[in-house]
Amino acid sequence: MVRDKKVYKLHAEIKSENIMLLSILGGAGTYIKEFVHGDLGRTTPNVCQFLGKAVDILQLDVTQVYDSFDNVSKEAGEEWYDVDLS
Repeated sequence: MVRDKKVYKLHAEIKSENIMLLSILGGAGTYIKEFVHGDLGRTTPNVCQFLGKAVDILQLDVTQVYDSFDNVSKEAGEEWYDVDLS
């Protein structure tokens, strides 16, 4: 079944050679875990495709919930990248 979801913005912070903190601003119902590892090829695009290697999640936290995309505020100094997943 196809479920179109939207990832609006990404922010990546490299912590070490094998650890990255990835902040994702996604629409309601976006499957974040599947967006990261690709769900055996069922979720495209995904972070594994972007990096060209296998990726898995060590920890997943919801840090903010917004009632509207218009109410999104970004912390000062943080670079967010607009994402076009088409």
